Amino acid sequence: MKNYVHGAAAAGIALALAFSASAEPSSGARPFDFKGVALGTTIEEFRAMPHPDGKAAEVVCTGEKIEVTRNYSREPIDVMVFDETEKTLGVRRCVWITVDSPYGKGSAAMLSLASSGYGTGHYSFSFVTDPVDGEMRLFKFMGTSNAAAYPATIEALTGKWGKPVTEKGTVQNRIGNTFDKETAVWANPAGSILVESRFSKIDDMAIIMTDARLSKIVVDAEAAAKAAKPNAI
Repeated sequence: MKNYVHGAAAAGIALALAFSASAEPSSGARPFDFKGVALGTTIEEFRAMPHPDGKAAEVVCTGEKIEVTRNYSREPIDVMVFDETEKTLGVRRCVWITVDSPYGKGSAAMLSLASSGYGTGHYSFSFVTDPVDGEMRLFKFMGTSNAAAYPATIEALTGKWGKPVTEKGTVQNRIGNTFDKETAVWANPAGSILVESRFSKIDDMAIIMTDARLSKIVVDAEAAAKAAKPNAI
């Protein structure tokens, strides 16, 4: 499943970067944000932010462990980096972790999605070193939720960022049933927000927010790594 999700995310990022590249230049375009966390935010700035929904939570990032029980600590799965290129680049993922629930201790503190009644509990904010100043900055947010949250999410984002570009299509499940799928993209030359009504599973939607310049660092590194591998038969 991790590989499938990574592949789906990579495809989404490629589509979003294409929209950003074709967007009309605008010196006044403000950076996109999700729940108040803007693209380009430094990792230290993120650490200082409270949970946007006011939940009791603390920030945990890649390489850091949390105490689940008195004798057991672990790194949350949502901050783990599995992609080899991202590991090489030193990418770090961060989430808010619950601190006041005896049942959900150590799990990501859910982020509500507009008025949908749903939220994303599987998400991450990803940071990469900016070659301009050496700071680790937010280049990608990715979160998944129940597909039923899609309409309210689109409505809220449209109210904030204007009308998106949309693409409609269909997807099939494993037994051949067909479902409608919609992709909505808000883009400017600096970045994009992409929302897919169906993602890694039929019942899941996804939100992917990317910084065009910083994401290109990762995309170019992945392309170079792929080109360096022999492809002989």
